Amino acid sequence: MMTLGRWLFALLMLAAFWAVGWWWLRPQMEQRIADRAWTILNSDAALQRRVTGVKIEASGQTVSLHGEVRSPADRAAVRDLVTSGVRVSVLGGWLGSADWNPVQSVLDDLQIAPLPPGWAVLCVQGRDATLHSVAATDAEASAWESLAQDRWRSGGGRIKTSVSVDPDRYDETSDLNTTLEGLKREAERAAAEGGLWIARLGQGWQRVDLGASEAVVKSRVLELGLSEADWGKPLRAEVSATRVAYQKAVATRQERERLAALPPGHVFLAARGDKLMLRGAVGSSQMKNA
Repeated sequence: MMTLGRWLFALLMLAAFWAVGWWWLRPQMEQRIADRAWTILNSDAALQRRVTGVKIEASGQTVSLHGEVRSPADRAAVRDLVTSGVRVSVLGGWLGSADWNPVQSVLDDLQIAPLPPGWAVLCVQGRDATLHSVAATDAEASAWESLAQDRWRSGGGRIKTSVSVDPDRYDETSDLNTTLEGLKREAERAAAEGGLWIARLGQGWQRVDLGASEAVVKSRVLELGLSEADWGKPLRAEVSATRVAYQKAVATRQERERLAALPPGHVFLAARGDKLMLRGAVGSSQMKNA
C-alpha cells in the first residue's frame, strides 16, 4: 500500500535520478548543441566569409555567440540562422524528444568590424581621365561606375573607367556622395597639366605629387591598401604615363613663365653688299630659330 511517506520517497528518488541524469547528460547535450550550431553556420558559405573568429558556446539551455562580423545585417543573419537551426535529439529520441528544442535563447556578443571600403585611382591628362577602382559588390560597382562617368562628363571632359569587385577584402561604403562631388570638382577645374588623385570610396580625394619619383608615387597609391597584384600592368602603366605627361607639361609651363619674365630681346641688322648680318639676344633657341 502506497502511503504518503512512500509517495514522498518515490518522488525524491525520481528527482534524484533526474538530477543525476541531467548532470551526466548535460555536457554531451551542450556539445551536440554547439556542434549543431557550427554545422548550421557552416552551411551558408557566403555568410561564413563575412564572420571572423566566431566562437559558439552552449551552457544549459543557452547558446552564446562570440566573434566579429562585418555588418549589423551579418550579425542578425548569424543569430537568426543559429536560432532557427539548433534542434537536437536528446536521450536518443525518448519521450518524443526528437521534436524538443532544449535551447531557450541565443545570446550574441558579436562585434561589428567592417572591412575598409573600396578604392579609386584617377589619372588625368588635360580634361581626359582614366578611373581604376575596386568596389565591394556588383551593385556598388555598377552604381559607382555610372555615377562617376556622369560627374566627370558634366565638367566637359572624357573618362574611361575600369571597376572590379572584391567582396572578400572590402565592404560597401554607406554613401558615395563625398567621392562623387569631389570628382565633379576636379573635372570642372581640370588643367592642361593633369594630375593623379586617390580616394577611398565614400571619402574625399587626395592629390598625389607627380613631381616625386616613381617609387614615391607608387608608395602613395599603395597607402590605399592596394596589393602588388592591384598595382599591376594596367594601373602601373597608366600612372607612369600620367606622371611623364605631367612633368612635361610642368616643364613647358615653367619655360613659358621664364620667358615671360625676361626683358624684351634685341637684334641688330647690318648689311654689307649682298650679305646681311644679324646680331642680338633673345630668350630661347625657339625664338632664335623663328
